[in-house]
Amino acid sequence: MARRVRVAPFALAPLLLLGACGSGDVDYYPLRPGLMWEYSLKTSTFDGVFQQKQIVRNLGESRSGGETVYVQEQSGNRLSYYRRTAGGIERLAIRGRGEEVGEEDKPGHYLLRLPYAVGTRWSLPSHLSLIQARSYEPADRVTRGTTRLSLQYEIVSLDEAVDVPAGHYAHCLKTRATGGATIRVDRGNHFADVVVENFDWYAPGVGLVKSTRVERSDSHYLQAGEYLLELERML
Repeated sequence: MARRVRVAPFALAPLLLLGACGSGDVDYYPLRPGLMWEYSLKTSTFDGVFQQKQIVRNLGESRSGGETVYVQEQSGNRLSYYRRTAGGIERLAIRGRGEEVGEEDKPGHYLLRLPYAVGTRWSLPSHLSLIQARSYEPADRVTRGTTRLSLQYEIVSLDEAVDVPAGHYAHCLKTRATGGATIRVDRGNHFADVVVENFDWYAPGVGLVKSTRVERSDSHYLQAGEYLLELERML
């Protein structure tokens, strides 16, 4: 079946944004107010190929429990709250625009973990969002965002070079994340294992410049999905 290319409504990528090597002196995740990033996002799934834009803005600072909290808006429909700690960049909560109650993380869920050195590891909650059944029957569909899993992150390089639409970036920090989940397929009659692999590249003083993700399975009931996120410009 030929794939269709169309522009879809914004679908948030499990985003993931952000001296002396191995220290916190290099800012891989700028949080100062007023910064804005514009990304291109290409998502390929059984349902087709989707191309869209993603805008991320730093809105400013607030105080919570005597600490400084940084607020980030993602394409106008989601707010994320971060703080800098001795352990790195920590995500505190995610809220939809106008929501009073949102998805709150437990302490220790880091976006980037110190020390910034090859081999540093941490985990971050995620969910399946790309893999899909090879069928349009409603009973077969994999519902996006309902299957949760834990991704295991590791810093694999501090000197990556990356070319994206926004330009060439050197000395990038690169992370690799892996995880998996078991889901029901064939209308609940079978189980299938899904493997997730995610790579992120962060440029010093810029933040996230590129991200890739693949969700795949050996099951013939499932079609792999992937996305490519690239920085187009930073303001």
